[in-house]
Parts: sequence; C-alpha cells; structure tokens
Amino acid sequence: MQRFREFRCADGHVHEELVEDNQYMNYCPHCTKANSPAHRIVSAVRCKLDHTFPGEADKWARRHEAGAKVQTS
Repeated sequence: MQRFREFRCADGHVHEELVEDNQYMNYCPHCTKANSPAHRIVSAVRCKLDHTFPGEADKWARRHEAGAKVQTS
C-alpha cells in the first residue's frame, strides 16, 4: 500500500513522496549532490479542531467564571 511519507536528507531538506510502506530511504530532490540519500522521518500529525469542540479551554473558562461569581458574592 502506498502512502505519503516525509524524508529528510543530511543537509536538512524535507520532502514528501508517495511510497510503499516498507520504503525507508529515498533520494533528495533538493540537493545538488547526485543521489543524496534521504531517510524517512516521523512527521507531526496534522489536524484542525473545530471551534465548537468542547475542549479543556472551554471547561476552564466555565470554572473560572463560576469561581469569580463565588468570590464576588
């Protein structure tokens, strides 16, 4: 099965390619050196949460507001 994977060469160039799951080495397309090896790296997960997601920030804000009301009473 092919997936997009990120590779980094010794010069620090990072590129992404569609490769097989068992491929751990590729060649850097950015290097001027011929056939500069690039090794597969673990890339960060890319995700975006919707602002309507009830997360920890919302819970903290509700507790903070409730605590402020108690202290002013």
